[in-house]
Amino acid sequence: ITFRRCTIQENNERNFPTGHAGGIKFCGDRWGTVTGCVVQNNHGPGIWFDWCNSENTCVISNNLVLNNTAGESGIFFECSQNALIVNNIVSGNKRRGIYLAQSRNAVVMNNTVTETQNYTAIDLHGFPSGDPRRDREGNVFYLEDNLIYNNLIYNNHGTADLSLAANPWSRNNTINNNCYYRNNGAVKLYTAGGMHPTLSSWQVATGQDMQSISQEPDLDLNSYAPNASSPLIDAGAWVKDFTNKDYSGNTRPHFANFDIGAVEYTADLALHLPLDEATGAIAYDQSPYENHSTNDGTEGFPAWSMGKSGASALEFDGIDDCVVIPDDDSLTPSRNFTLMAWMKPGTLTYDSVGIDKQHSYRILMWKDGDSAVTCEFSIVNNSGTRFSIHPTPKKSGKGSRKYSNKNAPTSFFPTHQWYHVTGVYNGQEITLYVNGVEIGKTPATGELLKNNSSLRLGMGDTGRFYKGHIDDVRIYGSALTPTQILQTCDQGRLSLHLSFDEGTGNITYDHSPQENDSICDDTHEFPAWSVGKSGVSALEFDGIDDHVSIPNADCLNPVEHFTVMAWLKPAPLTHDVIAINKEQSYRILVRKNGDSAVSFAFNMTNDEGGPSTVYDSGALYPINQWHHVAGVYNGKKILLYINGVMVNKAKASGSVLYTQSLLEIGSGEGNSFFTGAIDDVRMYNTALFDSEVRSIFENP
Repeated sequence: ITFRRCTIQENNERNFPTGHAGGIKFCGDRWGTVTGCVVQNNHGPGIWFDWCNSENTCVISNNLVLNNTAGESGIFFECSQNALIVNNIVSGNKRRGIYLAQSRNAVVMNNTVTETQNYTAIDLHGFPSGDPRRDREGNVFYLEDNLIYNNLIYNNHGTADLSLAANPWSRNNTINNNCYYRNNGAVKLYTAGGMHPTLSSWQVATGQDMQSISQEPDLDLNSYAPNASSPLIDAGAWVKDFTNKDYSGNTRPHFANFDIGAVEYTADLALHLPLDEATGAIAYDQSPYENHSTNDGTEGFPAWSMGKSGASALEFDGIDDCVVIPDDDSLTPSRNFTLMAWMKPGTLTYDSVGIDKQHSYRILMWKDGDSAVTCEFSIVNNSGTRFSIHPTPKKSGKGSRKYSNKNAPTSFFPTHQWYHVTGVYNGQEITLYVNGVEIGKTPATGELLKNNSSLRLGMGDTGRFYKGHIDDVRIYGSALTPTQILQTCDQGRLSLHLSFDEGTGNITYDHSPQENDSICDDTHEFPAWSVGKSGVSALEFDGIDDHVSIPNADCLNPVEHFTVMAWLKPAPLTHDVIAINKEQSYRILVRKNGDSAVSFAFNMTNDEGGPSTVYDSGALYPINQWHHVAGVYNGKKILLYINGVMVNKAKASGSVLYTQSLLEIGSGEGNSFFTGAIDDVRMYNTALFDSEVRSIFENP
């Protein structure tokens, strides 16, 4: 049964016993979905699942659950299993906000629970009526295996903000990355040990909520959305993509930290062209402003091609291809502004503007010889002054340019490769980023010049057309932070990101958009959980039979450019081992070097069967210490980085050999099982710059 976009209100006004009345109630071995509904002013529980124990999932998502009186709660999940309770705004309910009673395997994530009147905002209860409830076979219903993540619990008035049963019928429940706040006094967190008036005392007593916060949430009170300075932004956890939309329909980041609460901070998104249509001659804007493109026939519409971020991208021919977005006030923010896109320049015959709002702002690609480009970002203020950031090139033989800016990630950018290009203006300076790395900034003042010109992709005011690809164009009416820019960039280039922060179980989840989660393999043991280098936990491999297996996928078989990296903490070795292995394709090796040290190597095999290996420069690295190891292939060389520094490189060529093998963490061919800890394994579908590898090392 599905309730979608319904209004359920003012039921049971005659006050029948609330054990059998209220808004919606599912009973027995049934399941269902309640999504996008308004459930309000019912005399009894608003949404109630009771004894729902099928193997199917009950979904309660994106609802406004408001002012339900008497009864138990706004949302009540009783003696049931398998639920997604996500993205709901639960406000003003009389007794409880969200109530899990002797239920299991429920995910309560990214809800906003506020103004609960009498009792508990979120209540996890082990036995609702004296003795524990039992199923038909006499088995006890346990309160178990529930995840309570990323919820905003604020300004509730009852006896507790959260209550956790501590009895024999409550086990293996995880609570984390929530925000608790009361503007009229201390928070109230309850377990069998008593009431805790601070988050820190609760953490010590229960071991729960170790990454949660207790701060004023700084919300827009009309939309429940975080304001730009809210501590909720990026303070949640990516647990799994149970839903990719928030309460308001905004897209949540697929791989990165969610915001806490039901509504994601959108940073004033004014334009978002994913360019995923793959057909037709219109690019549709996914922002609230609906700045869709038009085509008046004076220029050609570019061809659709394979995308960098999503299903497709646009390929511009450099002759007459152009995408036109009609003028709108939202496209010219005043002082705080971010422009970004994925760009893959082709062979240019002249300097070309990729994105241009005439006499207001632009991103330009400068021709740099026959096979490279440099980037420029510029704005024009309301006084007509242009401010540009383009790290000053120097002539250096054969007419090529090189950056004089030492902070630039590279001297130039080879053509026919994807780059994430971002320009930011914050009212004081403009900054240019490539692949999430700052390459230059310059002072700038004033408001952006407003005019009625169209925004154009692929053509500038000089009439010169851009040749190459463009994907995922965005404009924000705010100055994004470096962290936000990097997260957006990584969304289009991460093929694998195993953070190993689960801390329990025998599956590790991929935080990249590809969802390359590990699989259970009965032929070997899953490693033990241990203290992590990056994040909460890591995996400890015994060197005998421990390993983690990732199923084969196209994204794990790169073609000409890729990066693989991990934090490694080798224990004493008896022989050389393999830490990361895509058999006959690429691998990171750890080499025994005496009893107390190791060295590292990176190996890649091309599609003609030619292996290339780069070894470290002879330095020794102590065992039982963490080392960050990265291997990069850029189509011409393979490079080895240790602790953020490129230590050696070797010539290599061709496409990487495609194989059907699993990606193995902690084991390789034969008996080469890794001994020690591994954390934060990543794979990118591009060759990272030196500065990018160094930044990941410096910010574990």
